[in-house]
Amino acid sequence: MKEFIILCIACALFNVTCTNPDRDHSNNSSLESKHDKFTAYKHASNFVRQQLKFPRTAEFPDAVEKEGHITDQGRGVFVIDSWFYSQNSYGATLRKNFSCKITFAVGTIVCNHLIIQR
Repeated sequence: MKEFIILCIACALFNVTCTNPDRDHSNNSSLESKHDKFTAYKHASNFVRQQLKFPRTAEFPDAVEKEGHITDQGRGVFVIDSWFYSQNSYGATLRKNFSCKITFAVGTIVCNHLIIQR
């Protein structure tokens, strides 16, 4: 529950939105973001949640495991290859893999090539 509240606050602060259905997603933010790998993961998980039927049920790995799922490519670009649990339409909890490339640009956070295992 604590993680959900923190996520809601983060979403409100960064006005996370999914604007392009072609799997190139961007988030315009007037706030300067810290360009570290955990911030990149947080944004990636927000973009994943936007694609789910039941985003509140999504659970991602803990911080220790997340660290191994993030590759820093330099210049504000991070590749995320990770997993999450979420419920489907029938209420069954399923584990799915996802990957995306998070790019921090001036005033924008872009999620390119978001792929969620179906």
